[in-house]
Parts: sequence; structure tokens; C-alpha cells
Amino acid sequence: ETQATSRFGGVLPANQTLYARVWTKLSSGWVYNDTQFATVLATLTYPVQNAVDIGTSAPFTWAPVPNAYRYYLYVGNTPGSNNVINSGEITQTAYPMTSLPVGTTLYATLWTKLNNGCWTAAPVVTFRP
Repeated sequence: ETQATSRFGGVLPANQTLYARVWTKLSSGWVYNDTQFATVLATLTYPVQNAVDIGTSAPFTWAPVPNAYRYYLYVGNTPGSNNVINSGEITQTAYPMTSLPVGTTLYATLWTKLNNGCWTAAPVVTFRP
């Protein structure tokens, strides 16, 4: 039991419908309310998975996510690394492709920070400029 009106749920699975039941203790006894919600995270729309010989004049892009507070883009030589691009926390849904090594396989990870403070990462996108 708690008197708190919110609770941090930890990291939730992405792109799934989840269900929750909240119990409330009244003077007459316990009652509950059921709800469902979807977890959504941003995924890159450009470049696409396994794209090769892409031009670097167009930016990395993704669609906005409802309840997203910030995004964070990593690009590196290995999955999950950010040794090529480390965007920092940003609010826009595009980021320039600057100084990418041509002919090298790169890995992009797009993180989404929801307004509840949870960070989630989209699947890694492999591409080659």
C-alpha cells in the first residue's frame, strides 16, 4: 500500500500494448480500475536498414513520438557506439549527417526519452554512406 499517486515503472518494453490495474482502498473496501496503453519509440526513417551508398546531404530523420521529451542519436563503428555522432539530448526529429566516413559500415541507435523520464532505444540501423 502507498499514498503516492504515481510510481516509476522502470524500463518498459517498446512498441507493445501493456495493461495495468490500479487498486484504490476506500472506506467501503478495495476497488480497481483497468487501463491499457502502448509504448512507442522513435525509429529512423532515413537512412533505412542496410542502406548503401547513401548521400550525406540529407539528415537523419524520424517521426515524432507522442509524449517524447527528448531524442538522442548515436552513430558509431560498432552497434551501440557513438564515436562518429553523439547528438546529445535534442528535441528535433532530424540531425545532420556530418563528417561520416564514406564506404564504412556504420550503426545508428536512436533513443527516445519519454516525458516520464524513461529512455528506450530503437533497433540499431546498419548503413553505409
